[in-house]
Parts: sequence; structure tokens; C-alpha cells
Amino acid sequence: MYAKKYDGKMEVQENDVICDVLCDDSEKTVIEIQTKGLYKLMPKLLKLKDNHTIRVVHPLVTEFRIELYDEDGKLISRRRSPKRLSMLDVYEELMGIYPLLGEPWFTLEVIPVSCTETRIRTKEPVQLANKSRRFKRNWYKTGRKLDSMQESVVMHGLSSYIDILPEKVQLFRDGTPFCAKDLYEAGCGKHNYRILWVLKKAEAVEFAFKKGKTSYYKFV
Repeated sequence: MYAKKYDGKMEVQENDVICDVLCDDSEKTVIEIQTKGLYKLMPKLLKLKDNHTIRVVHPLVTEFRIELYDEDGKLISRRRSPKRLSMLDVYEELMGIYPLLGEPWFTLEVIPVSCTETRIRTKEPVQLANKSRRFKRNWYKTGRKLDSMQESVVMHGLSSYIDILPEKVQLFRDGTPFCAKDLYEAGCGKHNYRILWVLKKAEAVEFAFKKGKTSYYKFV
């Protein structure tokens, strides 16, 4: 889809790495599609950055369904997973690529998507081929399919990563100092410490003062 949209070629070797999509434009744009573990792209992106602009496309599963089949392929159940992700969950991925967030050659595009995972019910609990299960289970995954996509969110430059935070957090952009608890109460919830960590590492915020044991920061 992205190769067609940006008139690019897929699986192209460039600078000793294989690019998902290499576009034929003036900036020699490289597009990488990564569903999770954005940090794994770092070595590749650093090899490409001097001669290319880079767009990382990150599908974020905000709605997840599970279809369970028996070993003969008959559908047993179909249910919606209670697990829900939001744009704030992107900050978990940003922890691994924070040095890139302010770079002019780097763009992150997040696409909220809905997916269905298919599983096979087994008669006996089984281990996976990669031995990754701590305990055996009576099912294994067979695939995942894309059901739908929502409008993507494109982030370029440090301020754009602040823009996706809750509206009440935006009030601190006037220079008002804030702490991790303030982020929690402003709508960041359990993501507050992770968000603050990324903002500090990316130098989007700076230390303001300390009150007791609590550190306060302000947006740069």
C-alpha cells in the first residue's frame, strides 16, 4: 500500500540493508513498516540517515479480536480482547528510539488498526516452537489479519510528540512546572513515568526544581 502511495519499490538493498520501501523522490525517502519493537530498527536507520529521509510506519492495534478454531478448522469462538491500546501506548515504543525524535530526517507515522488473531485449540497443552512459553497452553497462534485502519497520526519534530498527549497536559506548555503526578492526573494515567522519561531523554523538558523528594520539570 505504501509503495503504491509513494511510488516506491519494495525490498530494495541500500547501504548494506534491505529497505521495506525506497521511494523515487528528491529525498530518497525510505519507509519502514514495524508493528512493534521500534528499537530494532535503530541500526538500519542510522546507516540510512545520511543519504535518506526516513518514515517509520507503526500500526498500533487499538482493537483486537480472537478467533479460536479446532484442529479440523471449525470455528469454536470469536471474541473481542479486553486489551485496549491508545496513542499514549506509543511512548513505550518511543523509549527505544528517543534519540531520533528531534532529528529532521525522521518521521513517525502511527496508524490505529483493528486486527483479528486466529488460534488453534489443541487436545493437550503444547509448547511453541521457539520455547517461549513459561507454561504450556492448549492453543497456538496461526496468524493475524488486518480488519480496518483509522486515520494515521504523523509526528515530525519534538513538539509533535507532545501534541498527542492529553489536552490538560498541553496547559503546561506555557512554562508551568509539572511532576509525574501532575501528568497522571492530567490524563496520562499509568503512562506518566514512561512519558516523562522519554521527554527527559529527548530533551523536550528540562529540570525546574525539586520540592521534597519530587522533581518538577517544564517544557523546553
